[in-house]
Amino acid sequence: MALLEQYKSQDFNENSPLGKISTVIVAGNGIFEHRSSWLGTGIGLVSKYGVPINKKMEEKITIKNNTDLPKIPKEAILHVIQWYRNITLSNGEEAQVNFYHDLKKDYLTLDNGTEIKLKDIPGVHYWSEHLFSYTPIQKNSGTLTSVDKSDPYYDLLNKQIGMYIETHSHNKMEAFASGTDLSNSGNDAIQLVFGRLDTDSVQMHSWVTVREFVREGIFSDELLDYVDMPEFTTKSDLNKKKNAPEGYYKYYIPITELDTVTISNNLLDEWSKQVVIPALPVVFPKTTSTSLFSGYVNGTVTDYDFWGPGSTKSTKAKSYSYVPYPQKLESVKDLAIDYFDSVLQDTEEFNLVYAMINMWLSGAALASYTMKSEEELLELLIQEIQSNLILIQSMEIDLEEENSFAK
Repeated sequence: MALLEQYKSQDFNENSPLGKISTVIVAGNGIFEHRSSWLGTGIGLVSKYGVPINKKMEEKITIKNNTDLPKIPKEAILHVIQWYRNITLSNGEEAQVNFYHDLKKDYLTLDNGTEIKLKDIPGVHYWSEHLFSYTPIQKNSGTLTSVDKSDPYYDLLNKQIGMYIETHSHNKMEAFASGTDLSNSGNDAIQLVFGRLDTDSVQMHSWVTVREFVREGIFSDELLDYVDMPEFTTKSDLNKKKNAPEGYYKYYIPITELDTVTISNNLLDEWSKQVVIPALPVVFPKTTSTSLFSGYVNGTVTDYDFWGPGSTKSTKAKSYSYVPYPQKLESVKDLAIDYFDSVLQDTEEFNLVYAMINMWLSGAALASYTMKSEEELLELLIQEIQSNLILIQSMEIDLEEENSFAK
């Protein structure tokens, strides 16, 4: 199996050999990549520049039939809905609960090398022998739910165990995949979002991510393979999404379904303990000081001080965080090694890629990338290595052809 496989669209089919790192398909309407994960396969557009004489292709994600993974029980989904509904009616904020299974292992290895059983992690609740939910330490508002940086387990769970099904709420709003939701859909997982939680019929929207390719809209025959859903009805969404399949619809779950299970209020209280309660805002009194940093308190600078004394602008705290560039590069290196380690089995190939990573980082340390995020740097690094591998492979092919011609 080659590192890279490349096909014309008319020559590619489901039985075509796949590349270890990448499978590229050149079509008439662009360049596509074939990607696969435990959840399914995806064909996605990566460039609009194709070869007009080739056959056109469409983006597509196919979800695997679930034959060996534990299903999310109806009881778990209804507990999630009840918790989201309580929060919506209480303060109108969003929230999140995510699902995992322990078929790989039932413990985490912490950064210090010690191990902790999954069942002993605060926020973990087992629903069956191998299926559990984790409610991360989270900061929530009326428009966003995010995992707090103080959470010591969330990233480790995603790296060592792997996300299974993500859920979050949209309070009184429609259930939909926002731009933020889609940009954060980096995990190979099924995503469920619940909205209209203040009504008698909770709305649920679904999407699936396979190696960063996203398809909005999961049909019930696909979803029921992974989730034991409560009673529901469906309704076509008139605002059809660009990447949604034909017949795309949303789910509607009547609130009366909550009466079909016994809701554990103790469990919901435990989940609520994972929500960070924001500190009350600090009110800065007016001052006659001319110091630029006269309002600098605990790492926070106020707008007032930048505008100077006597300004009529309101005082609004603005926090700043800075990650040193060398620290970013170290983090990018670790992420890149994890990525290529997961797709390469051959030690010799990995050693080559490892050398490429170090060479790229040496150049990046001198480049004007300091304002880029870790995600942007990682994308640049992976693209560079893939380009180098394509070049190496083409050179090997040319060399083989020359040797064959010489013979």
